[in-house]
Amino acid sequence: MAEIVGSVRVTGFIAPTDTTDTYASHDAVYGRGGLRSVADESGRLAITEDRRAEGMLVWQIDPGVMWQLNGGITNSDWIEYSSSNSGGPASDTNIANSNLTFNDDRVTSLSTYGFTIQDSFSNPLAYFSGTDSRVGIGTDSPSDLFHVAGDAKIDGVLKLERQSEPTAVAGGLYANESDELFFGVSS
Repeated sequence: MAEIVGSVRVTGFIAPTDTTDTYASHDAVYGRGGLRSVADESGRLAITEDRRAEGMLVWQIDPGVMWQLNGGITNSDWIEYSSSNSGGPASDTNIANSNLTFNDDRVTSLSTYGFTIQDSFSNPLAYFSGTDSRVGIGTDSPSDLFHVAGDAKIDGVLKLERQSEPTAVAGGLYANESDELFFGVSS
């Protein structure tokens, strides 16, 4: 380890001398492993390998996410951390701007934009896509703005807005400006 100007050489563990000692025994910037706090992703990725230890935690102030080194000490070994999931990938925290996949009552995976709710057999119950603004019920790949894969029941009124004939009505249902109901035929 390189010498730090103005430092004192340490040859053993540092600990407070008694309970009245007001000085911290560790500065996260100079320690190895443990818990660190950095301003942003570039600060986390700049932690040198000689200061890293597998399992270490880093609080990234921007955007407010905890990271853990898991499986090694390289930049590819960082995973988003959540204490509610025994140190594994984030489960039910840090959900802003994330794809969430719920399995039973917990989140099982994260990616980018939107989320999926699954049953206990990992079948999609509902899918909300942030990338193409679509909602799927019974499917995680909706082909339209609102896609129900299976039977649907409405306990109420299905309202159709009047419109001139749409350009693509194959398999669709619409009401024209004269309140006439039309069905498009799928090819």
